[in-house]
Amino acid sequence: MSPFRTVTATKFFALQQWINSADPDHDIGCIQLAEPLGEEVGYFKIASQTDAELENALVNISGYPGDLDNGRNQYFHQNRVLRTSAHRIYYDVDTYGGQSGSPVWVQASATSEAVAVAVHAYGIGGTAPSLGVTANSGPRLSPEIVLTVKEWLQAASA
Repeated sequence: MSPFRTVTATKFFALQQWINSADPDHDIGCIQLAEPLGEEVGYFKIASQTDAELENALVNISGYPGDLDNGRNQYFHQNRVLRTSAHRIYYDVDTYGGQSGSPVWVQASATSEAVAVAVHAYGIGGTAPSLGVTANSGPRLSPEIVLTVKEWLQAASA
């Protein structure tokens, strides 16, 4: 049983750096749906945040990990950002295969708006040992990427 009805994907977008060289720092894309499902279930606000804003921030990930219930149920976890780099954030949030593509979001309080700041993409194997942390990671939504995503949304609605 699915929580929502099925909607067909009609168009796919990806960052050019990912298309050209599968650069893990730019592993971000969007899927256009045939129907405006977001009007029924809601949308995530997206934003670029500075290193200072992300340093030790509490981040959230919710998705469908393949190791639990064969990925049939949604699970949630939150924890702190451990490190940032120019293109990624690194966090100690429990994830598993199947959760890639989930938003990594911050939320100042239980009543404030959730804001996606990255896209979950990599487990601990994607973290360079030189960072000195055991962490999962996701490409950051830089100001340029936020602009690109907004352009994709405009193209999708045209």
